[in-house]
Amino acid sequence: AGWALRLTGLLGFPWDSICEMLRVVSPLELSLKTDSSKCFIFAGLYDQVAPPEQARALWRHWGRPRLTWYRGGHVSFVMEREVRELLASAFRRTGLVPDPVYLPRLLELQPALAMS
Repeated sequence: AGWALRLTGLLGFPWDSICEMLRVVSPLELSLKTDSSKCFIFAGLYDQVAPPEQARALWRHWGRPRLTWYRGGHVSFVMEREVRELLASAFRRTGLVPDPVYLPRLLELQPALAMS
């Protein structure tokens, strides 16, 4: 492994700034790049990876866009009706779904299919 570090160093890899390059970037450090009416946040009440306090902070930081809470954790969002309804609304409002006929299918997704 030592030879790989030396080789990448010779090739110019900036090892002295690796910690900065790998640090977690908080969305609270970034400005919103779109109008807040086109921004949607969903958050789990029992999320232990991104706790509710972080979702509220992001909501305030991004100008209080639509925020939907669901009774779940970090990965259960794929099974939550509230999240599917928010996504359908967001796709409809922002025009990301070209044909509105597909929106009901989004709401009908079964958790098993959404997780596969």
